[in-house]
Amino acid sequence: MKIRIFRQAGKLIILSGITVLVTAFSAVAEAAVLEPGLEDASVPDTGAETVSMFRMYNPNSGEHFYTGNPAEKEMLLEKGWVYEGIGWKAPAFSNVPVYRLYNPNAGDHHYTTVLSEKAFLENAGWQYEGIAFYSCESDGNRQDLLAAGDGTVERAADGSDRVWSAERKTSAVPLFREYNPRAESGAHNYTSSSAEHENLIRLGWQEEGIAWYGEAGKDSESEWPEAEVFLREKNITTLREAFDYASGYRWVFYDVDPSLGTHYYAMKGYQAKEGNCYVDAGLFCEMANALGYSAVQIGGIVPRRDGSLAAHSWVEIDGRIYDPEYRWEYKREGGYAVIPGTPGSLRYQAQYRMSSR
Repeated sequence: MKIRIFRQAGKLIILSGITVLVTAFSAVAEAAVLEPGLEDASVPDTGAETVSMFRMYNPNSGEHFYTGNPAEKEMLLEKGWVYEGIGWKAPAFSNVPVYRLYNPNAGDHHYTTVLSEKAFLENAGWQYEGIAFYSCESDGNRQDLLAAGDGTVERAADGSDRVWSAERKTSAVPLFREYNPRAESGAHNYTSSSAEHENLIRLGWQEEGIAWYGEAGKDSESEWPEAEVFLREKNITTLREAFDYASGYRWVFYDVDPSLGTHYYAMKGYQAKEGNCYVDAGLFCEMANALGYSAVQIGGIVPRRDGSLAAHSWVEIDGRIYDPEYRWEYKREGGYAVIPGTPGSLRYQAQYRMSSR
């Protein structure tokens, strides 16, 4: 597989939610483009039934990039992209390919199962990079279903109709598609997280339905792959070591939103040794689960040193409380395996049991 690197440039013009033309915008980040003519843009043949799809983020352009190729992932990391974890599991092969297209002027990628949308973008100057990965075959998002009467008709970005079948596997995971009309690059986002999807809609992104489906329950990989890698890198082998590591983070402000889920905050912790109580707790929660414990992150409130109440997050394991930020907030040892109600302990008031993803 040949990969070439280039600098992004151009000012974007948006047509029907798709970037079409560029004239005078520039960005620092580098992006990866596969040489034209490849039949398969990014999926390696490993013999496995499913492919873990890596989600990458360009902090300069705002683009998210999705690849099942570990080599492509590592190349992007070297160029300054941020790894945001495994987005979903794609089938290694199906009859529903997801096509990847690239805007050579904007440095932006687009993914679609819709042939008419693919053709529309190619006519507008986008380069076809091949099949990026595959959708769960039972989702019905194929061109031969356009006349079906049992599906839900949705409007594709090019204005054509597409149909999603009313039937699909219970194991299929929907990938939601959102569009940011204000973005110059990275205008589309694809996610399997309903919490992320709903949060983006609240922030003003436009909902564009379900783009494709991933597989669930067919892969033997760990549920906590990022945590397992992190534990190995830091040589952390016990729950206490994981707690002490998460407790050592420098405090910085982050949004406090339990609906974003534990993994959202854990990923912040993997990337930089700083964060707030939600980042510390999310990081520790995933490490604890990867070590074999049944941990859940909690969002709630606790009293401050001045007696006022504050939003806070901690982890609960087997009825005990683990509060990685306790040392920083109260300037003393504590917060580890606390029995609720113990004299001298904080009055933790739980409000949310956060989802893992």
